[in-house]
Amino acid sequence: MTTPYEPLHVIVFDLETRKGPDEVGGWNALKQGKGGVSALVAYDSQTDDHYLYDDFTLEDFARLIEQPGIVLVGYNSKEFDLQIVQNLLNRRVAVKYHIDIFDLIKDALDREGRSRERGWKLGESSLRTMGIGKSGSGAHAPELARQGRFAELITYCRADVDLTRQLLDYVRRHGGLRDHDGALLEIDIPDWLRLPQKAGMET
Repeated sequence: MTTPYEPLHVIVFDLETRKGPDEVGGWNALKQGKGGVSALVAYDSQTDDHYLYDDFTLEDFARLIEQPGIVLVGYNSKEFDLQIVQNLLNRRVAVKYHIDIFDLIKDALDREGRSRERGWKLGESSLRTMGIGKSGSGAHAPELARQGRFAELITYCRADVDLTRQLLDYVRRHGGLRDHDGALLEIDIPDWLRLPQKAGMET
């Protein structure tokens, strides 16, 4: 893969749906956009700031991530988050560099014959790797939206974005994430995305 423009322009994102899978007929229907989007939080490395979108402003988000050189990062974002965005917009969103950490974990597990292994959700991976867990569960997000508790909803979604960003930095610096036994599960990322390891840090 060709190196994107320097300095790297990374967008880390996560979204929450207005309705849950039980309300729309299952996870496939949710991915088709039938649950809507109550909050989409995107961190922009160029401005060092977070931006908020919902299902009324998704086109603005799409235009952001379609810019040349953007590196889009998420956790299970290829199979879930970006699919929802594309289905709600009824078009393909052209992202050249999409780093899905969960997808890369699955590839690493596949190489070791561990493809059906559990314990790699965002909260589990971040707690094991960095000692930081999630602040709640995404299953509660539709209820927060129904109750109009958008401050809590956005705070929760932003926390997931920041966990994903911290995991990305860990992978960039160490080349993987912590496995169940504490060893490093090596994650394959492009060379241009790697960071120099800090002196004195364990691998």
